[in-house]
Amino acid sequence: MPGWLCAGSVFDLDFTAAEGFVNGSSLNNQVNMNSQPNWVASSVNGAGYASYAGGWQRARNFSDFTLEVGGSVVIETILRLTASSSIDANIYKLGFAEELIDSGGATPSIGSVFHMNGDGSYWVGASGADQQVLISASYATDWIKIVQTITRLSTPGQFRGVVTVSNLTAGVDLGSSLAAWTQSTFDGSWGGVMNASFRGTDSPGVPIEIDRWTVSTVAPPEAITIEVDATRTRSIGGVGALDRYTWFGVYHEAGFGNKQVDGKRIDE
Repeated sequence: MPGWLCAGSVFDLDFTAAEGFVNGSSLNNQVNMNSQPNWVASSVNGAGYASYAGGWQRARNFSDFTLEVGGSVVIETILRLTASSSIDANIYKLGFAEELIDSGGATPSIGSVFHMNGDGSYWVGASGADQQVLISASYATDWIKIVQTITRLSTPGQFRGVVTVSNLTAGVDLGSSLAAWTQSTFDGSWGGVMNASFRGTDSPGVPIEIDRWTVSTVAPPEAITIEVDATRTRSIGGVGALDRYTWFGVYHEAGFGNKQVDGKRIDE
């Protein structure tokens, strides 16, 4: 009978000037964010976006967190693709990695893939068809909210996630799916300390804007032990069993027979 503990915030970015960003400035070394070139934060009329033109580059936040077995990290991202495409390729990946992994292709190693389909639609999730949430071509450039809840399993290096997607522009719930990932670190072990990151993949990129990016953690459930003494019994007025004639239904067609219960005829 588990009870979940409250989530702990790791970071919450909406990329506004109030957070230290200036129009057109690089994200490098600002608000604990480090990135490779071409990620740009700008604040327009109080609304901030982190934008990227596409291709291979990564953005990484150095606010770290740890996960115990059974613990979860919740990564929420509001984004939109600013152009549709007819390519059939992975375009982005969003999640986290063990902090000692460098900025190469393994960052992030755990989290959802964004795969653009040749018809202009794209999916979010993992490689299996049953692990994906589809965003149709008509929604391709809408504001999309993606929530990933990723839990560390007891098997070393393995994680399971639930990916939930909604279209904020159209006000439509696009569904959810289960996904599974295996952590890949430099020595194949669990390093303990993780950083969230966002990466454009090696394939031809599609421009993107990120309106909000938050990460929080949830502690493992606490086990509550309930002891049951099977040797004890309960009784009412010294009676430990119910009289079947008194407490159970009797089915009888009215007018037929004269069966009585507690001194009364049934059809009375």
